Amino acid sequence: PHGACPACSGLGTQMDLDPALIIPDRSLSLRQGAIKPWARGKRNLPYFEALLNSAAEYFGINLDIPVRQILPTHLDIILYGGPRTRPIKVTYTGKNGRVRKVTMPFEGVLPYLRRRLRDTSGEQDRSRLERYMSSAICPVCDGKRLRPESLAVTVADLNIAQVAAMPIRDLLGWVMAVQR
Repeated sequence: PHGACPACSGLGTQMDLDPALIIPDRSLSLRQGAIKPWARGKRNLPYFEALLNSAAEYFGINLDIPVRQILPTHLDIILYGGPRTRPIKVTYTGKNGRVRKVTMPFEGVLPYLRRRLRDTSGEQDRSRLERYMSSAICPVCDGKRLRPESLAVTVADLNIAQVAAMPIRDLLGWVMAVQR
């Protein structure tokens, strides 16, 4: 455990939100509810509708075309957020019927969902959000399962992850060369 990657606990993979699960049908437009966690049926929930409308207006994003036709830079803004220095104004009607106005940077779908996942204490909310996650290679250790200090130890210029990844035929030749 001491040499294991601290980010993935030595598993080499991490569960993370998956854009393909968040927007499973790229033939839908953002207005039609393409962002699955923000939609109910074929419509966006009111707060997220207002949020998308404000972000789209501010960043010049067309909400009425299929997601597959949205410019990659615009889709990045939707998924990952806009510049923190450029706040948008959002006006929406809350559950109690009150009109609310907020000015804030557009944080994006993925950061919003990560924050909700981190901050939620309810098992039902956590379970709902986990439906949009998949296993991905750990970005810290790149799937090698070890912390950088452990990978810094080498024998004949190879670390343990490189040796373990060798085909057995090559490994035998490497061991014989190291023994000489």
